[in-house]
Amino acid sequence: MSDSTAPADLLAAFLALPAEPRMLLAFAVVLVAGCVRGFSGFGAGLVYVPAAAALFGPKVAAATILIFDIPVMIPLTIRLLPKADVREVIPLAIGGAMMTPVGYLTLAHLDPVATRWVVSVLVIAGLAAIAAGVRFPREVGDLTAGGVGAMSGFMNGLAQVGGPPLILFWLSRQKPAVTIRASAVLYFTIGTVVTLATYLWGGLITTRVLLMAAWMAPLYAAGMMLGGLMFGRASEGVYRRVAFGIIAGSVVLGLPVW
Repeated sequence: MSDSTAPADLLAAFLALPAEPRMLLAFAVVLVAGCVRGFSGFGAGLVYVPAAAALFGPKVAAATILIFDIPVMIPLTIRLLPKADVREVIPLAIGGAMMTPVGYLTLAHLDPVATRWVVSVLVIAGLAAIAAGVRFPREVGDLTAGGVGAMSGFMNGLAQVGGPPLILFWLSRQKPAVTIRASAVLYFTIGTVVTLATYLWGGLITTRVLLMAAWMAPLYAAGMMLGGLMFGRASEGVYRRVAFGIIAGSVVLGLPVW
């Protein structure tokens, strides 16, 4: 679809999208992804991107979630900002900003199946490190935080799945769930600015992507509201189990065997 399409043609294309069987499946995944993000502060990409990559390809998957996340991201960030560890998020965000373009360049030039394998291997490596007892000290320097942010930024630019390095970093240090959730939201809000600029420069934000995201955004917002209600009822132990479950589940969903 050309970006210079006439308004009538754009409207027709927009209204035709829900009739596509792939879109109906994607809508269900978006709703679940919103619940996960609203509950944990991360994980929407881990739920949405593997399924959307299989349906539409990794580039469309990464671009659509970036766009439909923006409308709900800003008010959520404002609400949770007082609970975030801003001092720690700053070096994480700097590292992420440096590596997000590298992740995009990898996405642009790597075979789609190979991209899914890379993401799966990186997530498996993080889980294996935690299972092996690898822990970060409770107090870490800016260089260490920047390195974790860099890994997250690379994975974000590659496939919008930058959550695992951050969450494993915070969970291994026994950070409170409320702080993890708020800090994750703040980090990804900052990262969205860099990622959006990178994707615009790379031509990933097409007319079709914007039309798809326009349908998905309300479902995602509804899912986030539901997830936020569930977070208010969850204990620290439940939050940690769900966080690890999200990461582990993303490994299974992301394997290119599906």
